Amino acid sequence: QGKTKIIAFVINDITNPFYSLMAKEAENIIEGCGYEMLSADSNWDPAREEKIIKKMIQMRVEGVIFCLSEKNMKAIDLLKKYSIPYISVDSYAEAYKDSYIANNFEECGRLVSQHLLDIGCKNPGIIGADETMSGFSAFKRIFSAFEKNFKDKGIIVKAQNKVNAGLKIADGREAFEQALENGFNADGVICANDLCAMGVMETAEKNNIQIGKDLAVVGIDNLE
Repeated sequence: QGKTKIIAFVINDITNPFYSLMAKEAENIIEGCGYEMLSADSNWDPAREEKIIKKMIQMRVEGVIFCLSEKNMKAIDLLKKYSIPYISVDSYAEAYKDSYIANNFEECGRLVSQHLLDIGCKNPGIIGADETMSGFSAFKRIFSAFEKNFKDKGIIVKAQNKVNAGLKIADGREAFEQALENGFNADGVICANDLCAMGVMETAEKNNIQIGKDLAVVGIDNLE
């Protein structure tokens, strides 16, 4: 009947273990249902994202699983135009009104802040993504809830303890080094992801800051 039995999975960064693990799990399930999975990496680039979707449409995929870059909705508009079923996973922009599967980001931020409060942190910090990613919905929701829970307890996250870093180990390492030079003095931090947290821990060790004693560090992704 002209069916291709192919499901596309578009992810943001295949080098990030968070996404590669997600893709592997999806592939196992898709193949178990008698389909094949075709994956592609957008590298957070909306133009590349749109180009990938055009290619997938030409290949007549029967559905798309999507990690959106959230920088525009052109790829979604194409899928709607050609009536291809799709679902967003990992996050979803405010403008996105269709099916999605995502973490409860607000609860994530609240749980992290509450944990830091419970272990005695009184001077929290945020080591987030870089400036180009600061508007990404997942980070906005997590960090907003993180700050709100501290504020409800009478604690404000100081400006010098909010740092733009990135999503790779080197980003966390370099950003935290710069932050320390600029007066960063938090006793507990939430990081944009686990790779960023690893970089922070490397710089902390280099500067004789003991993780768990001088500084509590929390990531997000639950990587091994």
